[in-house]
Parts: sequence; structure tokens; C-alpha cells
Amino acid sequence: MQKSVVLTVLGPDRPGLVQELADWVVQAGGNWQESHMRHLQGRFAGIVECSLPETELSKLDALLVDLKERTGLEGCWQSGEQEESHRNEYSFSILGQDRPGLVHALTELLLKNEVNILQLESSRQSAPMSGEQLFQAHFHVNLPEGLEPDDLAEQLSPLGEELMLDLDA
Repeated sequence: MQKSVVLTVLGPDRPGLVQELADWVVQAGGNWQESHMRHLQGRFAGIVECSLPETELSKLDALLVDLKERTGLEGCWQSGEQEESHRNEYSFSILGQDRPGLVHALTELLLKNEVNILQLESSRQSAPMSGEQLFQAHFHVNLPEGLEPDDLAEQLSPLGEELMLDLDA
């Protein structure tokens, strides 16, 4: 029987780390399914979902020790059941002047509406004319039963005005 496993790793970045992770999955008898990886401040951060035989789960801790010795990547894993598909998915992006508390205010509103964040990507960039720091984020969310995308957009609009954000639903 196949089990779904999520591996998270963090460590100093260098060429070849993704290949080392692919090697780890193969050594564990797994199949690479989905991943998100990033270089942040000289560090490599990665999340990999793979499926592997249930009989191989007992070997994963030893393989993580070996991975750390070879690459410097610290990691952990968790197994779980395959997730059912999300039926009420919705995406929106924001762009606005960067300041502390933006993500907090947005996530607080989403939590109040029982919206589950499936993916959040954010970055900062300089405004073209003024050079001010702009904050940009893309949210991919799962809406609870009864909450329509238009309802969420309506609730986000006043927050966007308050925070001087442009919302692109």
C-alpha cells in the first residue's frame, strides 16, 4: 500500500540540492508528486510530497540523517492520507504599499470567514516611480460551503481600501 509523505527541508543553498532530494525519494522507494522550493537569504527551503510503500516508512528517519550529513539540509517528514480535492477554490492577488501587519490583517479576515489558505506566495518590490517598497501576494484559497467568491471579494474590498491595496479577484 502506498502512503503519502510530505518532506520539509531547510539548509544552506548550493547547486545540486534538488538532485539530492530526488535521490532521497528514490532511496525511500518513492515517487515525487508535488513540490515547492525556494532560495531565501542564502538558504534553501523545500517541501516535497511523494508517495512510497508503507513498508519503507521505518527507513525515513535514517535517510534524513544521511541527507543531513551529505547536504547540510535539516528535514522532517509526516505521512498522511491522500487529500480529497478542493471544490470551492478561488485565487486573488494583492499589491500595495508595504507595511507591518498586512499579512496579519488579510489572514485575520480569511480566518473570520473560515477560508483555508491552500497556497500563499508573497514578495516585495520597488515601486516604479517612487522607489517605495510594495508588497505583492497571491492567495489560493478554499472557500467554505456557502461563501461565494463574490462575497469574499466584497469583504476584502474595504480591507483593500483601508490598507491601500489593489485587489485583483
